[in-house]
Amino acid sequence: MNTDFQTLADIRKWLIQFRTVIYTKDRRMDLELMEEEVKGAHEAGLMDNKDYTAALMIIKNEYSRLCDQDKEG
Repeated sequence: MNTDFQTLADIRKWLIQFRTVIYTKDRRMDLELMEEEVKGAHEAGLMDNKDYTAALMIIKNEYSRLCDQDKEG
């Protein structure tokens, strides 16, 4: 299944099709939970390697961006 993830919103929409909604009011926790769900989906064969890699890169980039914001202000 090639979903061509481009944004975090794409990953959220993909997860919603499996009735997985992640919202904790803590952006970092949301990202960590999303990463766990993506890893689980890949292990279960619901996500191919290309999508898995793209999703993890998007999540990790967003996490890094949040950390950089904290350092700046």
